[in-house]
Amino acid sequence: MKKVFAIITLSLMAVANIWYCYLAIKGVTHPTLMTWVMFFFAVVLSFSTYWSSKEHDLLNNVCNVGDLILVLCVIIVIAFFSNNIRLSINRTEVICLSLSAVVFIFWRITKTHELSNIFIQIIMVIAYFPTFHQLITVSGISESPIAWSVNWLSALSGVITGVLGKDKLAIIYSGRSFVMITILLILILKLT
Repeated sequence: MKKVFAIITLSLMAVANIWYCYLAIKGVTHPTLMTWVMFFFAVVLSFSTYWSSKEHDLLNNVCNVGDLILVLCVIIVIAFFSNNIRLSINRTEVICLSLSAVVFIFWRITKTHELSNIFIQIIMVIAYFPTFHQLITVSGISESPIAWSVNWLSALSGVITGVLGKDKLAIIYSGRSFVMITILLILILKLT
């Protein structure tokens, strides 16, 4: 059953990201390159700390595995096809990058894989706030309700996969994603 939910999760993630990239290429959405690059670093650090922990399984943490591949694809699409290539770093990104560096150093020194992974999830929560702010303050929705709805379903499926695998870090990763996407969708739907 876990394998079925892992396949469902990856499939939904792929559909959402393909749709998101298509909208970015068409200029319907305006993803910011630096935001996605920062997210990629957090995803890599999250996966690294997860994989270094005692209990790790690619299927259990399918959301983190999928993000490794799909976020890189989004970065490539933005870099080559989008007109919103911002290379400057805003205050939240500086905070997230600095905190990520601190967590990386903490993790390498202490070898506390699980705690470091949880710290990265907290940073990934903070990283959503500029998107929330943009949705609230900018007129017009720059995010795709369809892509984020499919991402929401993939996060839900990822939580189920983690629960079936009895993997707390996988549940935390996909659960964090589920909660933050829920908030994002509420904002998108409320402002549409």
